Amino acid sequence: MENKDDILVSVIVPVYNTGRYLQECIGSILEQTVPVYEIILVDDNSNDNSASICDRYAESYSNICVIHKEKNEGLSAARNTGMRVAKGEYLLFCDSDDKLKLEMVEKICKPIEEIKLDIVMCGYETFPRGRMVLPQFPYNCLMNGKNLIQYNKRIHSDNEFCFTWRFLFRRKYLLEKEIWFDENVKIGEDMLFNTKAIMETDYFWVLDQALYMYRIDNMNSIMRTKYKPDLLENLKKQYCEKIKVSEEYDLMRDDGWNQDMGFYYITAFRDMLFRNLMNSPEKKKKKSLYQILNSNLLTENYKRVGSKIYLGSKRAAIFHFFCKHKFVNIVYYKLKRDYKEI
Repeated sequence: MENKDDILVSVIVPVYNTGRYLQECIGSILEQTVPVYEIILVDDNSNDNSASICDRYAESYSNICVIHKEKNEGLSAARNTGMRVAKGEYLLFCDSDDKLKLEMVEKICKPIEEIKLDIVMCGYETFPRGRMVLPQFPYNCLMNGKNLIQYNKRIHSDNEFCFTWRFLFRRKYLLEKEIWFDENVKIGEDMLFNTKAIMETDYFWVLDQALYMYRIDNMNSIMRTKYKPDLLENLKKQYCEKIKVSEEYDLMRDDGWNQDMGFYYITAFRDMLFRNLMNSPEKKKKKSLYQILNSNLLTENYKRVGSKIYLGSKRAAIFHFFCKHKFVNIVYYKLKRDYKEI
């Protein structure tokens, strides 16, 4: 097959107000042991110094392309913009506050030397704390999407499909299958994109190496911004699309997929909503809590999981009982006790 030096990789970097970290990110791509074909910086109408940093790098490096968007349209739109102009055979995505390990491109491209793959998956390491996260799938063997579902019954809970930057994609494959980021979904969009891409392929490979560096101390990250008044509606929209994708690929028939999806929305997304509630205006807290407990995001997934939700600790089981049966005042009292910000 191909020599890794001949594999053309386009790296797409959506940029929005990350001037503090951007040079470190771009530097990590430029310093790869195997040079990338191009770096596409998509400035999503930043209002800090990100745009000028992008332009400065483009002036110095012929393989760097900058696209300045006239208005802020979000992560999905920025990534799609990069995909439309990319010319490399393979695509990597990198968030502008993260970075690539020195040998990421070389190592993630290595399996392609032997077989023409559609997707290669790797692990990642958080920084500055340095926690390593490896995929929970069989390593170094050819698989398809259905194989993956059978091997890991905690795909949602383990966040296996949650980050697009841990995958290398063959560009022609994505275009042929018409796989794009959903620009109407503002949170959890990676999961939808990755699920579609993975379920369509018979040429999927997993590496037992952490090659990407995921920053966890950026307080301006979309996942860490304090109060988001539209969070519940955005999560409900993502949930509806997740159901559609799951039904499209007949995943709802798989008990492991179905149950774990229920647990994921009840725990991870519910807690995200409660943390957001902590920072909402005082007058809106109880009303917002009522809307959360009555949303299909929770009611449908409590039904999906059934009595298994009570198998954890006694304290957690009691809290789930109050949430499931919509005891707003009791849940509110517990949140006030656990989160002093409320």
